[in-house]
Amino acid sequence: MSKKLEDNERGFFQDLSEEYAHMHIGLLVGQSARRFPDRVFLVSKQREVTYREFYFRVTRCAQMFAKHGGTSVLLSMENGFDFYVAYCAALLAGMVIIPVNTFLHEQEVVQIIDQVKPSIIMLSPEQREKYKLFTHSDINDIDWNEPVPEKIEDFEDRSFHVPPVDDTAFILFTSGTTGTPKGVMLSSKNVMSNAIQSFARMETFGFKDERFLAALPLFHVFSQMSAIWLPIISCSTIILIKRIERKELLEGFAQKPTTFFAVPALFGLLCIMRTCNLDSIKLFVCGADALPDKIRDGFAQLYGRIIATGYGLSEASPVISFNAESFFPTSNMVGKPLEGIECLIKNESGEKVQLGEVGLLWVKGPNIMQGYFAAPEENSKILVDGWLNTGDYASMDEQGRLTIRGREKDLIINKGFKIYPQEVENILMKHPAVFKAAVIGRDNESSGQVPIAFVAAKENYPGLSDELYVLCNQSLAAYKIPKKIIILNDLPMNYTGKIDKKRLVDA
Repeated sequence: MSKKLEDNERGFFQDLSEEYAHMHIGLLVGQSARRFPDRVFLVSKQREVTYREFYFRVTRCAQMFAKHGGTSVLLSMENGFDFYVAYCAALLAGMVIIPVNTFLHEQEVVQIIDQVKPSIIMLSPEQREKYKLFTHSDINDIDWNEPVPEKIEDFEDRSFHVPPVDDTAFILFTSGTTGTPKGVMLSSKNVMSNAIQSFARMETFGFKDERFLAALPLFHVFSQMSAIWLPIISCSTIILIKRIERKELLEGFAQKPTTFFAVPALFGLLCIMRTCNLDSIKLFVCGADALPDKIRDGFAQLYGRIIATGYGLSEASPVISFNAESFFPTSNMVGKPLEGIECLIKNESGEKVQLGEVGLLWVKGPNIMQGYFAAPEENSKILVDGWLNTGDYASMDEQGRLTIRGREKDLIINKGFKIYPQEVENILMKHPAVFKAAVIGRDNESSGQVPIAFVAAKENYPGLSDELYVLCNQSLAAYKIPKKIIILNDLPMNYTGKIDKKRLVDA
């Protein structure tokens, strides 16, 4: 980023902070609705909703929550207008919102309920059919679907008690691919700060009057920031699709979105579709996982567009950085940290490393979580003096730009040499027959660990394995080359579009 762009971002961040930093995020919907009551808030296949109608529905739902009483609402609903209403209403009513993964098994949801003991549960009709046993007599299981009146009332002075901005407002459960899912506790200040930080970075793109295409599941933190808070704080329009399917995507693109946040697998799908009309989109941002060069390069060749790669995690509300530069970035380079976020890269001894060296990334800022729910031992390991251990290896260049090297838990150590699986996976993905790749470490008596590769190929023809080894030999040091390459029809995925390495380890 140029100094001019950095100055613009800093100034915009300061202006936004003065306006919003001390506001509870539950009040943000009303603020935006009063500014632009007749602006379209949401467009879906079923309907078009203004900010006026949305806020009206939110206040009605918030009144219902307040009437039932309690402190928290667990939400299990697919993408839809009702998700937005219930989610924002819980916050307006001063309650903690707990959105859960709609793909979880009933017993997994029951475990979360036993852990957080929500006051209210709201389910979509699909989820209600799926989860038939709730034995908690002290929990209100609400089925709410108020019809829209013919005339939406003007804004009333509806007073809701919202807690201090530093109190917990969200409990978001991680995917749990390495164990039991943990509840990330975020305050209003955490999420509002990150919305301001992200909005200020997007202003460097000339961000104004946007139309966000919401395609990712709304229960995920990446989608909540990119498809709820960023649109609302900027009074923009949301184009909502129910699920990631080709027909739904094409219908969404026909509504002429201007910004598109997605995961690598979704950008890969657009490459397979090849001819989507993306002309209206000014900004493409990829997050939630590393973007393989193959997908990034293919997207550029097919559509002539650059994908802005970002980085974050639930514990950071979630965005830490994304690049705002017009050049073609190197692999896994995710730009400078957002305004107000400090980064420190440490070695195994806890000492700061030199520029360009790889170490564990620690971050600090107003967006960093309060901690994990009911997990003091975990919190003491990951939070130290306001700094969060991201668990990711990274390096920083002279311009202050971050490059993410991979998860600490995925690191492979072979005879004392470190192997970052993302580097090897990126090479394997360069083969035209490969569409997914994952590298894990297997214990070895003489070497400590050896890298084992799993690839999903369009066709497992004779000689493919040899070609993959040749590709690795051309680009990787000998100790990084997989000792075994297992070719499959597909690899297991989790709900965020990431390869589920835990299942591969257990295979």
